[in-house]
This record gives sequence, C-alpha cells and structure tokens, in this order.
Amino acid sequence: MANNTRSGTRLTDAKLRNLQAGSDALTHAAVSGLLIIPSKNTKGVGSWYIRFYNPTNKSQRVKMKIGDYPAMGLSEAEDEAKRLLSYVSIGQDL
Repeated sequence: MANNTRSGTRLTDAKLRNLQAGSDALTHAAVSGLLIIPSKNTKGVGSWYIRFYNPTNKSQRVKMKIGDYPAMGLSEAEDEAKRLLSYVSIGQDL
C-alpha cells in the first residue's frame, strides 16, 4: 500500500467519518501542515499529525502526532495544529 500524501484536500466531518482503512494520508487545505493518516484496519479512524521543519535544524522535517480521530474532531485538530505551528513559526522547539 502506498504511503503517499494527497495534497490540499478540504476535509469535512463527512469525509473523515468515511476514511477508508489503509488509504493514503490526507493533508488539510485549510491548515498548512495538518494531515490525517487513516487507520490500517478500521474505517473512519485515523491519527492527526502536523508536519513542519525543525526550528533549530531547518533542513530536518518533523512529523508529530497531535491526536486521534474521532476522539479529536476536525475543529479541535485545526486549533491544536495552529497553536503548535505558531510556536514553530517563532522558532520554538516543540
């Protein structure tokens, strides 16, 4: 199974509920750096991640898990991603 990331998908609650198990990761068009990786075995379940460049070592790309769907919904994931990425944008390590 490919582990590609589709770029710029406008995620909605309906799309998330219907995530296909084992499908490719989806990036969220509304929040740069936010993505969801669907569960390998269960439909409608996934893990939220943010991607960013390490503020200390700008060439190192980091992927950090911030929660699980559906326990963390879309709006909560957006808010948390924005909060964490704001620290990165001012050079703070997470």
